[in-house]
Amino acid sequence: MDVEGYRSKGGPLLIVTRHKGLVNWLAGCGISGEVVEHATPENVHGRHVLGALPMHLAALTASITTVDMPKLRPDQRGQDLSPAEMDAAGAMLVSYRVFRITRVEQAEGPVVAEKDRLAYLSSMGVLPRPK
Repeated sequence: MDVEGYRSKGGPLLIVTRHKGLVNWLAGCGISGEVVEHATPENVHGRHVLGALPMHLAALTASITTVDMPKLRPDQRGQDLSPAEMDAAGAMLVSYRVFRITRVEQAEGPVVAEKDRLAYLSSMGVLPRPK
């Protein structure tokens, strides 16, 4: 696994989880970072984040990585799995970039307005207000 891709200019990788098994699984893959149980706009802004975030926080990140487990049984959902159980569930990392879309044009599809995105970040207190 290419670990270099999991570093960010905003500091070390931020891992958002309450599951120790995930942290252990990542360590087995050679991936480590700052671990927190709860994300805030301030600690995710501009960083590469690994974990499950609500969309409004994911839109503040440089990128977000989730752990997909396609073979996870229903009774395992929400459980703190061991690295072996995660491997058995087919654990794999999948990265995304999420942007807040402020308007949609029917004919052309979604339009991301950077000015609107910067205004949103300012309103969240993450960036200074534009002049």
